[in-house]
Amino acid sequence: MVVPAEFGGEALARALLAVAPPSRVLLPCALVARETLPEILRAHGFTVDVVPAYETRSAGGAMRERLRAAIESGEVDAALFTSSSTVTETVRELGDEAVSLLGRVVVASIGPITTQTLERSGIRVDVTAERYTVDGLLDALERHYASASSST
Repeated sequence: MVVPAEFGGEALARALLAVAPPSRVLLPCALVARETLPEILRAHGFTVDVVPAYETRSAGGAMRERLRAAIESGEVDAALFTSSSTVTETVRELGDEAVSLLGRVVVASIGPITTQTLERSGIRVDVTAERYTVDGLLDALERHYASASSST
């Protein structure tokens, strides 16, 4: 088993290249995913079979209205984004109101690539996880709230 010290396609590629000779690998991923990992591996002689295992889809109009209403009413304190595709889909769902609605809550990102996607969408990012996992995201959010409460 290969577990990189950092999380992300580039780190996983470095870890694989350090321990495995070029071989054939199966890469289950999102239907819309970065090409970084397969490109690096292919450049080093690996055969990579990319298999889309899931896709991010719209939850539909009723969910869109529930999300909008929850943010507007103050029920939502924070929006946590775990991938660039969740950013893209949320921005698409909220439409022209995305920036103003998400500006009302703490925006937390699982890592720098997701943060870049948020920022390119015009959304302010309050928290970026240092460890690119859900646990790392929750730890970063906890630190953010602890820091905010100690400064008031």
